[in-house]
Amino acid sequence: STTAALEITNNTAADSTLLVDDFTISAATPIVVTKNADSGAGSLRAALATAAGTPAFNLITFAPALNAGTITLTSGEIQVSDAGGVALDASSLSGGLTISGGSGDNRIMNQLAGSTLSLRRLTFTSGDTSTGSGGGAIKNAGALSVFECVFTGNTAPHNAAGGGAI
Repeated sequence: STTAALEITNNTAADSTLLVDDFTISAATPIVVTKNADSGAGSLRAALATAAGTPAFNLITFAPALNAGTITLTSGEIQVSDAGGVALDASSLSGGLTISGGSGDNRIMNQLAGSTLSLRRLTFTSGDTSTGSGGGAIKNAGALSVFECVFTGNTAPHNAAGGGAI
């Protein structure tokens, strides 16, 4: 296996397509979520806050102890505001990882304008914005990429600007 820095820039006026196969995401500052708690040191919320405090791209991974586990939010949605970009990657967990909005009217994530977020091999469930605007699991106003994720049991009102998942 070979690791190298990769920067992709499109300097043409036309759209371009790039296929990259068999890759690993790496970053200068890897951050590891070690606890399934909603907040505090080692939590996903704390990891995203740390990532937002750096101007560079960040990779957030999950400790092996979280394999097949669930992070249940108990203190509201997680705000994602990271102009440098952040990736949440659970691909190293064979049993996956679930992020739950918990009970009640709780959206899971609110990605703010100007932020870049990539998600890989996560399950989002019980995101609910039945009394608000769309995006039961994720409200997206930035650049969002989703790879091999599952969205199940997320809801938004029928008249919302957005879907039950995103």
